[in-house]
Amino acid sequence: MASTYRVINVAAFRRVSAVATACDSLRRDLLERWGIQPTHVETILNGADFNVFNPERYSEPSLSPFPRYCLFAGSLTPRKAPDLVMRALVEALETNFVFAGEGPMRGRLERLATELGVAERVAFLGAVSPERLAALYIGADLLVLPTFSETSPLVAFEAMACGTPVLSTRVAGLPELVHDWQTGFLVKPGDVGQLAIAIRFLTADRKKLARMGNEAQRRVRKRFLWPNVARQYLALYERLLPEAPTPPTVEERVSEPKLEAVAA
Repeated sequence: MASTYRVINVAAFRRVSAVATACDSLRRDLLERWGIQPTHVETILNGADFNVFNPERYSEPSLSPFPRYCLFAGSLTPRKAPDLVMRALVEALETNFVFAGEGPMRGRLERLATELGVAERVAFLGAVSPERLAALYIGADLLVLPTFSETSPLVAFEAMACGTPVLSTRVAGLPELVHDWQTGFLVKPGDVGQLAIAIRFLTADRKKLARMGNEAQRRVRKRFLWPNVARQYLALYERLLPEAPTPPTVEERVSEPKLEAVAA
């Protein structure tokens, strides 16, 4: 895999005029590991669609069977580690959990919930529409991302746009968005104990959740809505365009020789 990445991706990175990465950690990897010139790499984080992920204009009912819950949104794959949530629930006894998303781990997760005795506190909703997902974000205490590998996950921006703080692992671009005690909280990847303690501690303090949710939404509105992201890409494209020739002045236009019609 690394050799394929080097042959195809890195070769392309070295030939183009600019590379836009979705997080600073990926930018550092290109600079330090692959030797891409710093002037050729720019970080532009992802964003959220505030027309959809906006609690102020939303009335869709939540699909959650629980009045209070934490939310996992994304593919049920080993890389995103949804099984760690299930194990953390053994220690977070007062917490219900909703999984929104499909993937190859679903059957295994359902069996694990039964084995661990937490099945009554877990709901699997499968894939949901953006509108239904927005309602789930709005109703959740936390979006929980126990992932081992990410860049700049859209679900984090979407949840924060809905005023929901994010509990995530300290990987890739997540620390650029999730700030401890301000917009959420970060834990060590793979550490079930830390994850369980954070879930228990954060969900026990509704005032803290509300403060973090308000700050999360404020930051996304200020910087991470798609029009703001699009402006950053547009500015990057404009810098790469060749300079247009300077239009002639009035004096130069007047002094240009006039062409006279010649009869055939």
